[in-house]
Amino acid sequence: MAVECPNCHQRNDDHEDLCVHCGGDLVIRDMVTDGLNVLQSGRQVVSPRQCPSHPDANVQLESDRLVCSECGCDLGGLDSQNVPLAKDPPSLVSDDLDADEGLGKAAVLEVEGGQEIFFRGAYTTKVPFKGGNILVGRRDVMASHYPDIDLMMYRKLDPAISRRHLRFFRENEHYYIEDLCNNNATFLNDYANKLNHERRELHHGDRIFVSMSLAFLFKIQE
Repeated sequence: MAVECPNCHQRNDDHEDLCVHCGGDLVIRDMVTDGLNVLQSGRQVVSPRQCPSHPDANVQLESDRLVCSECGCDLGGLDSQNVPLAKDPPSLVSDDLDADEGLGKAAVLEVEGGQEIFFRGAYTTKVPFKGGNILVGRRDVMASHYPDIDLMMYRKLDPAISRRHLRFFRENEHYYIEDLCNNNATFLNDYANKLNHERRELHHGDRIFVSMSLAFLFKIQE
């Protein structure tokens, strides 16, 4: 199993303690922070542990216990080496009950061309979009800024990716995109349609271009 360096994104063998590229420490310990990005609140935890039922979810600190932000599964105490077995997540009544287009169905953001992105601690080509905020940008370790979709890997090829580039969010049962960057660009469906600190409602089949680096395809799943 490969271990990703938190500094340079180099993938290392799991027996390595230091990154073979930059020499950074690969031993990740629990670290409490007041929110992993500006769109999150509460005491979040940077931890190597993951919820078995929701591996993409954030880890939160509640009463000195680490819990999954999605289902509340207990992941142990800070720096505990004993992670309990996953429990069946509680049954949640879906709030996606509208019958209109896209309102009662799950959405997904697919990265076109099979490109991988770094989403909440793992590489993927698809991002589930159920609600809340999904911040897209690039990490700034010194500022403790960790966007949900981290495009730091594309920074050398495309310097026009902002720390806070754009966000996807759901509001009143509708899906939206909002451009957040000052000098760089977000485009909707084609390069002639540039968003300038605007928010637009998303519809099935919409394409979202992040600078010139990559494109997301917004889909409503049946």
